Amino acid sequence: MKYKRESWEYLQHSLFGGENTGVCKHYVFTLYLTSCDGSYNSHFKILSQSIICESVPPAIPEIHLKELTDYSIHVNDDYNGPMEILIGAVWLERSLPCGLTAMETQLGWTTHTHYGTNTPDFFRRK
Repeated sequence: MKYKRESWEYLQHSLFGGENTGVCKHYVFTLYLTSCDGSYNSHFKILSQSIICESVPPAIPEIHLKELTDYSIHVNDDYNGPMEILIGAVWLERSLPCGLTAMETQLGWTTHTHYGTNTPDFFRRK
């Protein structure tokens, strides 16, 4: 992403298990986003992070994509690369029989699954 740095902030991150990072310098940018259908747009301040998530499976099984479509939930799952932006903003959440949870935000739908004994093999951590 080629955004202009506006300023910086220093933060210490608290991790699960009680660990803390040292104080880290994060650059501040203004991000402009628009929903896929163009009905919503917004801008907000974001902080830089060199690695957000090292590994995210890039594909949802076809059977799950069909179920999402049956609920009028349309997701784009054809991007294969590192995660560049992570935004937490849940507005509506649907738990589906296949084990996925679909969340609608102002910017569109996203999906996730809970890892547990009933999780399909595709989503189990290795």
